[in-house]
Amino acid sequence: MAACTATYDELVAVAPIPHGQPAPDGGPLPNPMPTLFTHVAAHAPLYRALLCDEGGAGMINHLLHRITLAARISRGLGGAGEGTAADDIPHDPVSAFLAGAVLGTIIDWLRRDCPGAPEEIGDAIWPYAVACAEVLDIPST
Repeated sequence: MAACTATYDELVAVAPIPHGQPAPDGGPLPNPMPTLFTHVAAHAPLYRALLCDEGGAGMINHLLHRITLAARISRGLGGAGEGTAADDIPHDPVSAFLAGAVLGTIIDWLRRDCPGAPEEIGDAIWPYAVACAEVLDIPST
């Protein structure tokens, strides 16, 4: 995991987690999904080895935890430091759901040898991510 930290940092930095609120200018949130899938495509062999059949649950759980933290921060719930254990973060089902959906889509895309352009995949799933964030935008417990 330590050897992949820089690549994971890049992924988490572009992980698009909508927060159910309009953009500051009142318009729709910009769609960052194509940037995410462009990053994954650029590192597909590495991500495939780490997250697909050859990889391990520890790598998947580590990345899921990191994306969930990013989602909490994006949703304005604050976050703990990167090294914080999952059990030390307040339960937040919305952030966990959104992070799982993003990571699950990435893994499925990798397993299928990345069919379709990153823009196509990003445009296809972004409306669902936004809709889920709006519907599920409930306080954390």
